[in-house]
Amino acid sequence: MSMRAALASLLLAAFAGSALAAPVGAVVENPAFEASPSHAAEWRAFLTAQRAARIARLKAYAARGRFAMNTEGQGLAFVWRDAQGRLCAMADQVASSGRPDLVDRVATEDNALQLVNVTDGEMLEWMLRSGLTRGEIQLIQAPSMDVRSKLRASTRLMANRTAEAKRVALEVARKRAHIALVIERLELDTADSIDAAIAALGSRVESVPTI
Repeated sequence: MSMRAALASLLLAAFAGSALAAPVGAVVENPAFEASPSHAAEWRAFLTAQRAARIARLKAYAARGRFAMNTEGQGLAFVWRDAQGRLCAMADQVASSGRPDLVDRVATEDNALQLVNVTDGEMLEWMLRSGLTRGEIQLIQAPSMDVRSKLRASTRLMANRTAEAKRVALEVARKRAHIALVIERLELDTADSIDAAIAALGSRVESVPTI
């Protein structure tokens, strides 16, 4: 048999086999190319509701004014929970969502943790379900300025306390103003941020939303 004849024979056999396997007009379903099921619409509604709750909590946090203070670090420092039990803005968000256990864990293991650096574990899962983007979380979790008195140790105790109280008052005002700007930005960027939050879910979007 010539090379051309052999090739023709192989082509006919292949055609015949495919014709037997899939009659003309039949729809061939290849499992390898099936689209993965998606719950994107449910996730969008879920994340939008979570975001609204986060913004509302941030407003309440700012109004209350009980912010974590940097009483140990030099200059700017991240303080998850201070010595008096006051929480930073993001720690307050996590606690108010029903996960005080996560707040306690971070305070014990790394009280200077920056959530933007979290790449796995329960905290990452919380972040992905918060309705906030990673950048927004970083914006909310701003560092704190040192509020310790800079007066000399020889200065009278009352003067030291007065100076520190003034620094605390200034830091409370600064944090409150910062949060007000953050809230404006969060409300302005909601549509785009929800899109980004859904994209960040990855394969999780194939499952029904859960806390």
